[in-house]
Amino acid sequence: MRHGLRKEPLSRAIAQEEPKLLEEILPKDSEEKRRRNITWKLFRGLAGFVVNSIMTKVEALQTSFYLRFSYTYQLRNIENGKMMLFHTNLGGNPTLLTTHAAAREWLHEKDASRLDTDQVERPNTKWSFQRWVQVQVKAILVEPPLLGQGRRPDWLRNKKGLYGLETFNDNMCLFRCIAVHRGTRPNRCTEEAVELAKKLFRVNDQQVQLMHAVEFTELKSVEEKFKRGIHVHEPSEDGTWRLIRQPAHYEAAGIEPMIISWYSDHAFLIKDIKKIAKIYACAHCNQQFTNAQNLQRHADRCTSGKTEVICPGRVVARP
Repeated sequence: MRHGLRKEPLSRAIAQEEPKLLEEILPKDSEEKRRRNITWKLFRGLAGFVVNSIMTKVEALQTSFYLRFSYTYQLRNIENGKMMLFHTNLGGNPTLLTTHAAAREWLHEKDASRLDTDQVERPNTKWSFQRWVQVQVKAILVEPPLLGQGRRPDWLRNKKGLYGLETFNDNMCLFRCIAVHRGTRPNRCTEEAVELAKKLFRVNDQQVQLMHAVEFTELKSVEEKFKRGIHVHEPSEDGTWRLIRQPAHYEAAGIEPMIISWYSDHAFLIKDIKKIAKIYACAHCNQQFTNAQNLQRHADRCTSGKTEVICPGRVVARP
């Protein structure tokens, strides 16, 4: 036998090389973006869990979403050797996904079901499983970008006059509010929010990931740094919005105050408070109003429940 010729039959050699050959000819993983959904198709590494591969893409989403999970595999007829492709759709999650942890848990459950090859769907018992061909996950974006970390209750999350961002978990909700108030698009505010945080805390790119959330008592320093007044309202389920903080005034510089909601230590930018508030209340004296203008006039002169003595043009002396 000449040097270089195979000793084993050609058919056996092809069978041994099949996995490597398939890997070389398989198409690359793909992503298809549309206005309201994104579809990811995976063709490689399907013999094991694909959750981590999908989550790297899911974690880049900036809205709440639904997921759909389906896959395609190859079957072989054990009698005549014919091959066929079979597609299975496991459907979608029944509730809106607002956190990455919930998305990972749901994906792991579906992928575990896929990998149970004894349970794969087939026309009849004459067909046996051969290999995976494709896994497809579709994300359906159903909510506008929201601006705060942490999930709000339904009565607050469904308000149309608010911006929030519930899928993020990075302590930067206030900076996203400022970025959008300065004109940045809500779905592209993360980059500017990071820059604002770095300026305030004087940190670098690595340190900004470890910074603490801005506390309520730190809002004055935020105003002074960015020359922007911050109105703060605290919402309640009965529709009452309490003014808990008056802004510094930079109107002379042409900068209108920013109005935010502060709930459960998270900030949400208010687009139009008239659309979300039924009753306005002063947090200091609890007096209530039916519109924001009357509340503001009251807040400018509210004594916070303290007795105030006014003596115009006179000197009050002890007798």
